[in-house]
Amino acid sequence: MKLKVLVIELGIKNAANLKKNLKGKNIDFLFASSFLDVVDIIHLDKVHVILFSDFRGVKSTVGYIKMFKTTNPDFKLVILSNEKKLNEESRTYYIQRGVEYYISGYDIGGLNNFFIKNLSRFLNEEQILTEWSRCTKKAIRSLKNNYHIADNILDYIVKESNYSASAISHCVKRDTGESFMDWVQKLRVGGAVELLKSSEYSLSEISNKVGYKTNQGLTKAFKKFTGKTPAFYRKKLD
Repeated sequence: MKLKVLVIELGIKNAANLKKNLKGKNIDFLFASSFLDVVDIIHLDKVHVILFSDFRGVKSTVGYIKMFKTTNPDFKLVILSNEKKLNEESRTYYIQRGVEYYISGYDIGGLNNFFIKNLSRFLNEEQILTEWSRCTKKAIRSLKNNYHIADNILDYIVKESNYSASAISHCVKRDTGESFMDWVQKLRVGGAVELLKSSEYSLSEISNKVGYKTNQGLTKAFKKFTGKTPAFYRKKLD
């Protein structure tokens, strides 16, 4: 099975160079120069990842995120910036809304490494999703986009998914082998890892951005899933 990556060329200043240099074993890059092409490719081919530019600004980009997620909640979204130095607030904002990655369109090496590193995960998730119940799929999808909400996260997912709290807890545990709260912690830690790698936010700021009200909450979950503290992890990155 190959990973299908749809690259929407609109607004990408470095599109020609991307076409020439994007590559990866077991990855097919499909290029669309118009939204008619996008529609055709999405309907005629199995697309796993959509890569597009934020050239029209944050508001329009969030609109595209919602549109693609409405079309298929399982799409993985990657956003390219036309700037060589990224706006960290934008990165955090997009990731919290379900985007997998935000990177400069000029960092082709970094983009290739991202796809190589995540190839197995993306393809495995594709297979796993077919085995999950509708309740679990809706709950996890919603959680991936909203794990940063600090208060009453389960109540929020209940409203988003239209399943009861007991149904969500039961289905998620049955289908994934992990509890709903394990998923909350795992996704928050994943978000914290990305911020530790890509930003200069303090640990308190990162804790708040991923849904913890205190550093202690993040540290406890971080040690559970990585075996390290956030401070130790950041120090090792230096």
